[in-house]
Amino acid sequence: NLALTYWCQYKCKTCNIWRRRPTDELTTPEILTFVRKNPHVSWLDVTGGEIFLRDDIGDIFDAIAESWRELFLLHFPTNGFLTSRIVTVAERLAKSRVPQVIVTVSIDGDQALNDDIRGITGGFERQVETLNRLRQIDGIRTVVGMTLSRFNVGQIERTFEAVRAECPGLEMSDFH
Repeated sequence: NLALTYWCQYKCKTCNIWRRRPTDELTTPEILTFVRKNPHVSWLDVTGGEIFLRDDIGDIFDAIAESWRELFLLHFPTNGFLTSRIVTVAERLAKSRVPQVIVTVSIDGDQALNDDIRGITGGFERQVETLNRLRQIDGIRTVVGMTLSRFNVGQIERTFEAVRAECPGLEMSDFH
């Protein structure tokens, strides 16, 4: 696991990461030095907060894809809000030499429940848009991640149906 940031624009009831101000996060040169000095990584989960809030995320992924020749699997979650940035970076990764790239788009309920839990109006729409656009990229495996909590317990099937209504062809196996 490589935690790149604790910044997040959502205000989730289940996380509260948004309440703390991140300090002492790794700089771009520090991350690129780490990548260069550790070339034998085969499996990587890149986490945050929301990693796409970093302006350098594309450069970081480019360095990882170019430098880590043994990298077999690259996974990262996203809250899906910054659709254009996420899709642009995913398209670059799809053209890289990394054999498996998996993106988890987090969705915690149908539109009303998701936006309530995540504390941001319009989040569900943006998350679904990101999910649909990522699913169109050859070489990117996209799944839906759901954080189960007291706020959405018993809502898995309802959430799946709400997402599937917006994402034709989505299967339960795409839901994690």
